[in-house]
Amino acid sequence: MSSSEDMVERVARALFINAWGQPKDWLSEEDEMEGIFRPEARIVIKAMREPTPAMVEAGGGEYCNTERWDDQSYEPPVIWRDMIGAALGKPS
Repeated sequence: MSSSEDMVERVARALFINAWGQPKDWLSEEDEMEGIFRPEARIVIKAMREPTPAMVEAGGGEYCNTERWDDQSYEPPVIWRDMIGAALGKPS
């Protein structure tokens, strides 16, 4: 499975759990759910392709304009979490 498919799978499972509340049932329903939740997951991920101004600020402003960027201590996963937190309206 490619890394892009890993994220599609992760989002599809989250949508399934949100809809049905049973993470253990994902495997027993996987074939049927693949046709429903994986396309939905792709739509959700595509909607996040362009960051909002708040996400840009969370992911770039704090890191690119400080010594953190120069000393190479920034970590892409931290920036990603900060950007997603901004998209959700939650501070990191």
